[in-house]
Amino acid sequence: MRVEVLVVGAGPAGSAAAIHLARRGREVLLVDRCRFPRRKPCGEYYNPEAVRLLGALGVLPAMRGAGAGSIGALAVGASGGCSLTAPFSRVAGGVEALSLGREVLDTLLVDAAREAGVRVWEGVEVLEPLLDAGRVVGARCREQQTPRTPVSCRHPASPGSVERSERAGSQHPPGAPETEVRAEIVLAADGLRSRFARRLGLAVGDGGRRKFGVTARCTPVPGAAGRIMMQPGPGGSCGLVARRDEANLGMVVDGARLRELGGNPARFFAAALAEFPALADAVAGPVHDVLTVGPLTWITRHQVSAGCLLLGDAAGFYDPFTGQGVTFALLTAALAAEVADAALADVDVSASRLTEYSRRRQQLLGTRVLVQKGVQVVMERPWLREQVLERLSRRPAAASLLLGVIADVLPPARLLHPDFARRLLL
Repeated sequence: MRVEVLVVGAGPAGSAAAIHLARRGREVLLVDRCRFPRRKPCGEYYNPEAVRLLGALGVLPAMRGAGAGSIGALAVGASGGCSLTAPFSRVAGGVEALSLGREVLDTLLVDAAREAGVRVWEGVEVLEPLLDAGRVVGARCREQQTPRTPVSCRHPASPGSVERSERAGSQHPPGAPETEVRAEIVLAADGLRSRFARRLGLAVGDGGRRKFGVTARCTPVPGAAGRIMMQPGPGGSCGLVARRDEANLGMVVDGARLRELGGNPARFFAAALAEFPALADAVAGPVHDVLTVGPLTWITRHQVSAGCLLLGDAAGFYDPFTGQGVTFALLTAALAAEVADAALADVDVSASRLTEYSRRRQQLLGTRVLVQKGVQVVMERPWLREQVLERLSRRPAAASLLLGVIADVLPPARLLHPDFARRLLL
């Protein structure tokens, strides 16, 4: 089978890139090993810039119809008692943050891709890239014999609780269970520990930063909705974001604690939640639907190979304390689509031609990631964390500036300006 563009992975990065390319008139095949809807461990918080980007993709009305909750403020608490609450209204120009289950968001994006003209295969695993003289020319795919069972998902595109696996007639590769798909260019959005990144020699690994994520659903106490609440703790951090009668908890823990899971993530999560008392007090009843993911850090030495671009988490990921993962996925999706479309127009998908993507991606995300790492350094050191939060609580202008940067609505370089250090330290 031959297509113009093959996109591997139908998370936010892959689906968004497929939509952008289809709108540019490209023939796109989008492949994912899961069937949608499917649960995925995630903080399920989308900052104001992510909301703007989702609006450009046309899915915001469906998100709201599916029960997306409005998030008006970020609250950060520390074990020493100091806390900071900063409203998005100060920095986001009327654009709110939202929360919605990833099983719903990802399904809406896959449906939007199909509506844009993208051919979608669900329940199809991409086994490995196809190479010709060192250039990626497609991938070998295999239909899942026992695909993951879709979860129930309520949204306008599938009224009621609908298992969407029999839809549209474009879900499966034709003929034999294994299929070779030839493409002029491949966009690999296959997530953490990307198979494409590893097979093409682009991966570095986790760099020794062994952090794992554990997420759970719960019922929030009355009044918890409308904020994202973050609390650092010993060896990790935890966040809660509530929408109506449901909340999502996301916990980051040190890899050394992995043995504590003991095959029972729900028991581990319930016990570890006691380390974050402010969040434990915001939860009514037991946690459920516990999922794990990790290691969370993923480093690549380069994001392009001849005939292939890496995007989303496949291209690199860092500890998600600032909640920018989906934003970065959507930003790199738009950039990858632009570069891929131009390369196809030039009939040149060589590594040297595609290197423009790595260069522009670094310009787009480099300072943002530096800010992420700086925030993480502060949050991991209790003595420093308490001082910084205490000073930010007394300096609302500095707090708003920091919030605007991690909400991706203000330039990250603003934090490097001497004026920010003056506001914070003096």
